[in-house]
Amino acid sequence: MISQIRPSAITIPSMHGRTRAVLVIGFCTAVAVAVAFAPPTPQWARHAASLAGYLAVVASVSALLLYRGWRTGVRLDGDGLTICYFFGTRRLGWHEVSRFADGCTAGLGEGAGRVWALDVVLHDGRVVTVKATARDGRSAAPKILTAVLQAAERYGIQAPLTGILSKRRSRASVEEPVPSPEAGGIILSEWAASRDFSTTRLRPGYDIEEVDAFVEAIRQTFLGIRELSLTADEIRDKQFSTTRLRPGYDQEEVDAFLDVAELRLAAQVSDRRGASAARQGSVAADLAAGAVPVRCLECAAESAGTAQVCARCGAPVAQEPPWTPGGSAGSFMLPYELVGQRTGTASLRNVLLMAGVVTALAVSALIVGLMSLRSSARSEASTSAPPQLTVDQLQPGDCLRGSDMGLGTDSTWPDLVTVVPCTQQHIAEVFFAGNAWPQSLTAYPGDDTVNNTADDRCDTAFAGYDGATPDESAFTYDSITPDSSTWPDGDRSLVCVAYEPTSQYPGGAAVNYSIKGSGR
Repeated sequence: MISQIRPSAITIPSMHGRTRAVLVIGFCTAVAVAVAFAPPTPQWARHAASLAGYLAVVASVSALLLYRGWRTGVRLDGDGLTICYFFGTRRLGWHEVSRFADGCTAGLGEGAGRVWALDVVLHDGRVVTVKATARDGRSAAPKILTAVLQAAERYGIQAPLTGILSKRRSRASVEEPVPSPEAGGIILSEWAASRDFSTTRLRPGYDIEEVDAFVEAIRQTFLGIRELSLTADEIRDKQFSTTRLRPGYDQEEVDAFLDVAELRLAAQVSDRRGASAARQGSVAADLAAGAVPVRCLECAAESAGTAQVCARCGAPVAQEPPWTPGGSAGSFMLPYELVGQRTGTASLRNVLLMAGVVTALAVSALIVGLMSLRSSARSEASTSAPPQLTVDQLQPGDCLRGSDMGLGTDSTWPDLVTVVPCTQQHIAEVFFAGNAWPQSLTAYPGDDTVNNTADDRCDTAFAGYDGATPDESAFTYDSITPDSSTWPDGDRSLVCVAYEPTSQYPGGAAVNYSIKGSGR
C-alpha cells in the first residue's frame, strides 16, 4: 500500500520489513512463552505477580519491535528521500540524487532469488538500493513504479525506469557515472569499504578472503596510504579463485564493483595530475603578484590570495603557507558534510530509543526479580510454618509430623497435629476420614463394637488407598474413633492413619513419600 501523507509526500512501506518483523516477533514470543509454561515450570512462573510482570515485558518488547518493523519503508517529499530501516533512518536530499535506476535485491525467503528494487544513484557515484520498494517478483509493482515516476517528475530527477529486474552490471558494461572531482580519497575509500556482496553457495563464486583482501587494497589506494598503490590496469586484470561447494561472493556484483573502482581510480589519478598542474600555475601567479593562497575554513576549497570569502560557499577564508614542489602532491576539495549519511538528530533519537528500551527491560527484569524473591520468601515462610489441624479437619492424603501422636499405643490423640507435604519427612498419613456410624444410632454401641466397625472400615479403605492389604503391607494403621463421652454430642467420625512401625521406631519411622497407590 502506498500512502499520500500530503500532496507532496509519498510513503512506500517495506512489505519485506514488516513480514520479517512479524516472523521474528512470533518466534521470540513463542520462545518466551515456552520458557514460562513448558514443563518443568520455573519457580517464578508459578506466582501470578512474577508471571504477569514477565508477560508484560514480553508484550512490551514485542509491541516495540512490531512498531519499528511497521515503520520500515521510504518516504519521498520536498526535502528528499527518507529511508526507514528497522534500527535507524537515512536521509538523502534531492540535491544529492543524480537519477533513479532499475536495481535488484535479495527476495524474502530461502531460494526466493533476486527481485526488482529501486536504485538511487548519487552525484558522487554511489548507489543506494531502496529495499523497501522490493516485492515478490522480478518486476516492479505497478503502484510503486507509478509513485516513483511521479516523485521523479515532481522533483526533477531523471528516472529511466523500466520496472524490470536489472542484473548487476557486468565488466563489459558499466552504467555507473564517473565521480565528480569533489569526490576525494576519503569518500572513495568509504565507498570501497561499504561494499556488501551477496554470498553464493550452490553456484560458482569468488573466494571471499581474496576479494576482501583486494577490496582493502583498493581502499588504501584511494586514501594514498598503500606502500605500492594499485593501478587501474591491475584492477581491470585482477582474477580471483572460483568457489563451488563452499560459500563465495557473487561474481557479477564483484565484477561490477571492480569496473567502477577502475574508473574511479583512473579519474582520481587524472584529477590529481590536473589539480597539481593547475595549482602550481595558480600558486606561481599568486606568488609573483605577492599573494598568499587562502583556504576556506568550511569546505577546504582554495581561493586566490586576495579573496576575503570562499568563492564556493561564501564562508571566511584563511591564509596557508605557499606550496612548494617538494611538498604535497596536490589538494582535493571535499564536501563539508558527506552526502547520504544519517543525520545527527536521527542517530541521537535512535540511541535514546535504544537506551530507553534497555532501561525499560532492566527495570522490568528488576521488578520481576523482586516479585519472584518476594513470592519465594512467602513460600519459604509458609513452608517453615506448616498448618496445625484438629482431628475433625484432617482429610485423606494429609501427611502428619510429630512425636506426640502416640501411634501404636493407647495414648490420647493430641488436640493439634502438624500437616506437611508428603514429599517432606513425616510419620503418618491419613487414608480415611468420614462418618462411619449413622446419627440414628443414638445409644453408644460399646467400645468393642465401635473398634470392630472401625477395623473393618479401615481395612477396606487401606486396600483401596495403598493398593495392598494391611497384612501384605509394611505399614499398619491406628484409628481415631468416638467414645462414650463424645457420642451423645453427635460424634460419628472415623479417622484412619497409616504409619510404618520398626524395631527402632515402633511409633512410626519417618518417610518422604505417599503410600497412595504404592502397594507398599
